[in-house]
Amino acid sequence: MKNKKHDVHKYKKVDLAVSKDESYLVFRCMLNCSHYIREDLIVGKESICWGCETPFVVRTKYKVKPKCDNCINRREATNVEYKKAEDALRAAGVIK
Repeated sequence: MKNKKHDVHKYKKVDLAVSKDESYLVFRCMLNCSHYIREDLIVGKESICWGCETPFVVRTKYKVKPKCDNCINRREATNVEYKKAEDALRAAGVIK
């Protein structure tokens, strides 16, 4: 089966180390592709977001799966809203 050629990769961080004592972290394309890139070279590359599936330019090193700023900000906003709701339920005496 031939690899599908595409312009933008969808990266995921993987460890290619041979032993458990060492670590060799790279980002691997997950779109039926053989493309790998070292962790220190990922910043500035175009990738597909794991949250919304849109292309974006990677600005920082990620833990595992790169996400665009919109998806990161949306998640942070959701966490803040959840904390506000939890505080309101505590104030009303519904939860302790």
